Amino acid sequence: GAERVRADMAVTGDRISAGEALNTGLVNAVVPRDRLLATAEDMARRIASYDPVAVQATKEAVVRGLDLSLADGLMLEHQLSAYVQSAKHRKQT
Repeated sequence: GAERVRADMAVTGDRISAGEALNTGLVNAVVPRDRLLATAEDMARRIASYDPVAVQATKEAVVRGLDLSLADGLMLEHQLSAYVQSAKHRKQT
């Protein structure tokens, strides 16, 4: 999977094709070069339209959750959800 590919690339310095990166899950989309900037800008606009606290919590859950057991991952998700909800509540008052 993607972790193996990342490790191989880090150690060997080898490059892979866009198709291989997509097939292994290293990237989530491959677009033509002339659409790259527009596609990245569209994604950035979508992310920027979301609540920043929720985006930060989601990123933290994904990054930290990779190394956690299911039980610990669910606990982290619960904690981050409570954090996001409390931040929304503080913002409303």
